Amino acid sequence: MTAQAVRFAMACAGVLAVLMLASPIPSVQAQTTSPSIARSASNELTWAEVLRLGRVRDYFTLRARLAIDPDPTSASARFAQALVQNVFNMPAASNATISTLLARARLPDSLVVQLQRVEMANYMRLSEYPAGLIVANTILATPRGLDSATVRDIRNTKTVFKA
Repeated sequence: MTAQAVRFAMACAGVLAVLMLASPIPSVQAQTTSPSIARSASNELTWAEVLRLGRVRDYFTLRARLAIDPDPTSASARFAQALVQNVFNMPAASNATISTLLARARLPDSLVVQLQRVEMANYMRLSEYPAGLIVANTILATPRGLDSATVRDIRNTKTVFKA
């Protein structure tokens, strides 16, 4: 390391030390309790929360919320669980959760399609192309207000499943 690089590193370390001393040190409570995790006393995972966290793709918070949800068998918790399992590379478990959820819960069409698209992605990861093709055909048979880009994406995925 050159003398100039050493001086630069020491200057950066000095600035960092000044900044650390000037800023307040957060308490342990503040570090462990995120506003998105700290909820009401019941800690029940709501549909609004699941959909919001899914939309912003905050799956770590969603996983943390699942861990403290008092009713892991609710439809919203199972939906969240299917998303988390998919994102954290547990496609078989995600598909099992999706199958249970679709069989037991009466969900709006938009959520059913969202689950089916996750199921397609899981089948792709599992290299279970015939099963993925069945799901793709099911979605395309009843489009349920899908936009043209989504329909095109599903058709392209269907081509991959056929190969």
